[in-house]
Amino acid sequence: MKKIFTFLGRPSHLVATIIIFMAVCVPLSTVTASTKSICPTTATTTEISIQINASSLTSNSAKPTITGTACGTKTVKLTLFKEGTTKTYYKKTNIRVKNDRWRVKISKKLADGVYDIKVTGTKGEARRVTASGQLVVGKKSKESKNSAKSATTLAIGSVPLLFGGTARAGANVPVSYLQITNIGKETANLKGFWVKQNGSASTQSVIGLTVIDGSGGSKGAIGGTEGSTPFKNGLAFVPTDSIFAPGQMRVFTIKAVMSSNVSAHLGKQLNIAVTSVDTTASPKGPFPIPGATWTIGN
Repeated sequence: MKKIFTFLGRPSHLVATIIIFMAVCVPLSTVTASTKSICPTTATTTEISIQINASSLTSNSAKPTITGTACGTKTVKLTLFKEGTTKTYYKKTNIRVKNDRWRVKISKKLADGVYDIKVTGTKGEARRVTASGQLVVGKKSKESKNSAKSATTLAIGSVPLLFGGTARAGANVPVSYLQITNIGKETANLKGFWVKQNGSASTQSVIGLTVIDGSGGSKGAIGGTEGSTPFKNGLAFVPTDSIFAPGQMRVFTIKAVMSSNVSAHLGKQLNIAVTSVDTTASPKGPFPIPGATWTIGN
């Protein structure tokens, strides 16, 4: 059974549309060290979902530890690729899921750089569910953490209130829910978001991208008509024009507009991550910020 809850209000009452399919998985970053299950079930089933903890995707260690959550599967498989390649660089199978959480230390020494990462289930329907992201290791990680600070800084993070499900033809599905705060001393202008499709689905399944702010108003869009191709080489820029006074916090939802013809993409996953933002301020966040995973269906 599918239920839709909508919460409306000012920033103190976060604006989100939460789509829940039989089960809910909360990202690891919001969970304390508890043995309680974070994947509620119905009497007969649990919706399969996999998440990577964004905070584990940046490391100074050559042998980083990657963590996340998984529902509906007892084991997961992790695969690493050098950025922009399709040849497997490292693989770890049968990673045990305990209390809906998984954890794996990379045994191979990784050179400084960026790696594409995929985590999938290992048996049955779980093999069709994939979580994707980018792992930043070593020097680049240190540089990103210690970059020069300006008087104006936008702190950007994911709000763990979005859950994937089935993305149907012609639907608008929320792929990223962000909280952005100006923690600097000057006014900042947010000009847009750079996003990347990390799932197994072709970018042609998406014909548009939109940004909605906490008041529910549209703040920007690209494409939206059948035949539009907002992604170029796997990346898309979603424009906005939002002003932040010092200390101001706002929330934004990025939505993907699905093609009316998704027959060629059925069963494939959509996972759109925010890789960076265009702003007059110094951005601070755990980039890339992974989004909700959607499976394309009729």
